[in-house]
Amino acid sequence: MLADLRFALRTALKRPGFVATVCGTLALGVATVTSMFAFVNSILLNPLPYPKPDELVQICDYDRKAGKASALVGIPDVMDWKAQAKAFLDLAYYRSGICVLTGLGDPEPLTAIRVSDGFFFGVADPSVDWAMV
Repeated sequence: MLADLRFALRTALKRPGFVATVCGTLALGVATVTSMFAFVNSILLNPLPYPKPDELVQICDYDRKAGKASALVGIPDVMDWKAQAKAFLDLAYYRSGICVLTGLGDPEPLTAIRVSDGFFFGVADPSVDWAMV
């Protein structure tokens, strides 16, 4: 076995470009597999960080004229649903959009998500009805 290792080392020293290519390919493969595992583990294998993730549902509005469901729901509708909901423990709202950050430099457009106070299950300040995060 020691003779085989010496032979492999001599051969590797004769072809350093080939060894660098093999090492780079192996490193790229290991990095790809590691990142894919991290993604799959965090998104698919771990449960959501909520007390009962299997009880979460997404509801949407149904447009009878168009004959299809619409994910765009107005805040007054959500507030009415929340006041009348008997089948849900709580009802939260979110909507993403573009806002403009102004200050000392040039204005910059940012993607923001507007959420209701129940979105984080009691984490948000209950005195604030809607917050920009």
